[in-house]
Amino acid sequence: MTPPARKPSHGSKKKSRSTSPMEESPESCVNVYTFNVAPNSDIMECISDIASREQVSVTVMSASGKINKVSLQSSSNGEPDVMLHGPLTLVSLTGSYLYKNEYTLHPGATPPLPLSFGINLSTMGGNVFCGVVGGRLIAGDNVKLTVSTYTNPNILKYSAETHENGHNHNHHNENHKNKNSGNEQ
Repeated sequence: MTPPARKPSHGSKKKSRSTSPMEESPESCVNVYTFNVAPNSDIMECISDIASREQVSVTVMSASGKINKVSLQSSSNGEPDVMLHGPLTLVSLTGSYLYKNEYTLHPGATPPLPLSFGINLSTMGGNVFCGVVGGRLIAGDNVKLTVSTYTNPNILKYSAETHENGHNHNHHNENHKNKNSGNEQ
């Protein structure tokens, strides 16, 4: 005879309050999509359409394929954008589109820049162009994007010092001190 199944415990009635900002924010949902962009379509419009239709923020995780035309922002104010004509190979595309700029900005964090996507392209001759997309980004053949969509993003300040001075670093220093103090006796 098998023992009766035990009911799963639901824990204590008292809930501990976490100090993690990730747990204090409204519920968040992240999804990852991979799709092909039709030739002669504007990739930036595709990203904006996803955000508007689904009412989510979008981050490009990876991109590949050929580009027919791209407008890159000029580095100087007042100068016109630079237009490159392909075929160009899309090496990388990085950036995020925050839907309606809805996000939680935690103390010490820097607000995100206005919509900007960094791009790296190469020519058939091996020349590489890097810049910020300044307008249209027209797909050529075999453009594949992987994007993540999410709601209620948190923008936190990350400090390398905090990470470096964390538990593991202190633990190492304590062990080093203990070894040295043992040699002194």
